[in-house]
Amino acid sequence: MVLFGIEETETSYESLEENIIKCVEQYFSIKLTYRDVEEVIRLGKKDIRPRPIVVTFSTLGIKIKIFKRKGALKDSQYYLKEDYPKYVLEKRKELQVQLQLEREKGNTAVIKYDKLIILKNITKRKLPTSPENNKHQMQRETHK
Repeated sequence: MVLFGIEETETSYESLEENIIKCVEQYFSIKLTYRDVEEVIRLGKKDIRPRPIVVTFSTLGIKIKIFKRKGALKDSQYYLKEDYPKYVLEKRKELQVQLQLEREKGNTAVIKYDKLIILKNITKRKLPTSPENNKHQMQRETHK
């Protein structure tokens, strides 16, 4: 996964790893150990803005827990995204145009991995009238 917005205060790999562990505990209430973090890397060249961090966890379960609780970052300067291979990122970028077109047509559409999924619009069922209403209607018809 890729974390954005975390300040560059670390002086070594160990301190970056420690920052990630503290961040996950603080925002997601998930206690991690150094064994849970497989790899931590800052992306790109140093700039004014903090560089994104790619974090690889030892198990998929940890990543899933964090993504389920990503709403905890809503009012913070941080956000996270799924880390995809380069070809998937390019494909997703291409699909953005189609996604917008489908949404303008009124369809519900999402991008999953490298595919555009268009969900069929579900129309609400029309409920039949209650038996009482039918009974009154039948009585009126017989009185005519």
